[in-house]
Amino acid sequence: LGAASAAATEEEASVVDAALAQDDACEAGADGCDLSLRQLRAKEVATEAHLHDHVAAQVPTTAAPAAPAAKCSESDEGIMAKFGGGNSAGSFPKIIANCGHDAYSWFSFRENSMQSCIVQKTGLTSSCAGCFADAGQYGYDSCKMQCLFGTWCSESCLSCTNQIAKSTQDCAGVSTPQVKAC
Repeated sequence: LGAASAAATEEEASVVDAALAQDDACEAGADGCDLSLRQLRAKEVATEAHLHDHVAAQVPTTAAPAAPAAKCSESDEGIMAKFGGGNSAGSFPKIIANCGHDAYSWFSFRENSMQSCIVQKTGLTSSCAGCFADAGQYGYDSCKMQCLFGTWCSESCLSCTNQIAKSTQDCAGVSTPQVKAC
């Protein structure tokens, strides 16, 4: 609170306190005593409400969390577009699937290995490749039966991995090539 506002608030509080102290001095049945007491109590409530509103107005509000920053650059977007979508050898989705498959070993998934593979095979930045490695981890955790022990582009695999597609797209922040069912 500002100094002037604080002084005014203290003055109002002392007036209210003095009036409330006089409340005990009112004699039963005295004319005007009941009315002024009600008025003072109403003023006290109004003052408290004003102080609450003033303090609340000064409390900074928390902004909604910002959307995560895009981890893929325009250059990354161009690289992905060069490989294109689909499911054929050399397509971006197939490269991602191969790197994901290679990152699976002895009943564990090595997300860093998948990320490094994507960087090496495509030339994407590491931060961008991380979006797809995160999706690979999801696939391992949630879709291994449909994907690792079946065809990576089968309907059953894709229906499972599509659960993470929006998060992957949000992470990338740019247009990504789409897989085609085989």
